Amino acid sequence: MALINVDVRDVDASSGGFEPIPAGHYPAQVTDSEVKQTKKGNGSYLSLEFTVIGEKYANRKIWLNLNTDNPNPKAVGIAKGQLAAICDCIGHPGLVNDSQELHMKPMIIDVVIKRDEQYGDKNEIRGFSNINGDVSSKGVAPQPAPPAAPQPPQSAPPVAGNFAPPGMK
Repeated sequence: MALINVDVRDVDASSGGFEPIPAGHYPAQVTDSEVKQTKKGNGSYLSLEFTVIGEKYANRKIWLNLNTDNPNPKAVGIAKGQLAAICDCIGHPGLVNDSQELHMKPMIIDVVIKRDEQYGDKNEIRGFSNINGDVSSKGVAPQPAPPAAPQPPQSAPPVAGNFAPPGMK
């Protein structure tokens, strides 16, 4: 027997479900991370746990796996792009030595619902923006500066001296 001393009398039994939250933009932060081996054992991925921090759907968890070490270079490229977007929107310089550096930094996550007949519908994170709503600039070509407004011609300053034509003095 294990003593757990937990009172669940005032908890709705249906509140512990795993239904996906509706697609949308939610304030969230990384609350846990772990490097795991791939099923095939030929690489690893960074598993990030995001926790929604807004009023709506507070404390709901959504996971994102980033293939940081994989024989497929396209998978690694996608993971690096996603990690760069996360760093960009939380103001991290981009050289991540420890995944803890990403923890507890608020951002907005763009959540969609992925349909899966075998395992049931689940949430996926498709994008990131900073908590002020600015979309991550990673992967976006820089925009040229708008042309400067034309300046009116400047007149020459008056020159001192006597410039009367000869014979008119």
